[in-house]
Amino acid sequence: MAQTLVADDQNNQVYGDAGIAITDTARGGDDTLNGGNNTSNYLIGDAAYLSGKAVGGNDALTGGNFSNAYTYSGENWLYGDAGREISGYAHGGNDKLTGGVGLSGS
Repeated sequence: MAQTLVADDQNNQVYGDAGIAITDTARGGDDTLNGGNNTSNYLIGDAAYLSGKAVGGNDALTGGNFSNAYTYSGENWLYGDAGREISGYAHGGNDKLTGGVGLSGS
């Protein structure tokens, strides 16, 4: 199932499909995850672990933007398929990762 998730809070940790694992012959969905601005974003397209013959979805992840040097307190960590490990015959999907806009000016 495809879904769109938008993070808009302090210190976001967002999983597109499963918080822990996708196993056996399961398949991750084709998800869109967008990070929040001026905060830390940890975006994982499918799950922390893919194992067995699992297949990751075709996900689109976009990091948040940082607009002010005085309020900067975050970073973007983007993982298209597994945030930790892919094992067995499992494989990832065709993901698109786009970083956010960084600071500019003085």
